[in-house]
Amino acid sequence: MTHPLQRWLALARHLEGLGLQVAWSAGPGEEPFVQACDPAGRYPSYAGRLDLPQVWRLVRDAALLVVPDTGIAHVGRATWTPTVALFGPGSSVLAGRGDFWRETPWTALTEDPFPCRDQRLVFGRNLEWVRRCGRTPAQCAQPRCMHAIDLERVVLAAERSLTPRRRGTARGSRRAARRARR
Repeated sequence: MTHPLQRWLALARHLEGLGLQVAWSAGPGEEPFVQACDPAGRYPSYAGRLDLPQVWRLVRDAALLVVPDTGIAHVGRATWTPTVALFGPGSSVLAGRGDFWRETPWTALTEDPFPCRDQRLVFGRNLEWVRRCGRTPAQCAQPRCMHAIDLERVVLAAERSLTPRRRGTARGSRRAARRARR
């Protein structure tokens, strides 16, 4: 199996082949993850350099967002950006479409069920229908639940998420990169 960080680079190369301009983003202190994904610096990185309004603009103007289940995944949904959200430890059911979000261009990918996604506590409440994992990286150094989401599924979901207007053009991605720098 390919190392998970190498899969991010493989995905970036695939998206570039579709005509998209790829850019990395991550929060402050997460720059080493981006460096590990793209050691040659092939794609521009905004890791640790954008404030929330700049991230919002970058996501809003992007042709596609592929992201782990983080707050940025939900920015994608709120800005109506085609988003592929990767749910490892989180619950795609808990953060799913619901009535309000059901029309958004948002795809949740997960391996469900997954053996160690066995916790049901959410905001201090035990919810019988939730299956999630709140283990820290110290408790789970190799999150098998994230590693189980294979590259082929992510590529397929990403291709399906591109709207005909945005497929095969880097215009939206270039505009997003310019606006994020402002």
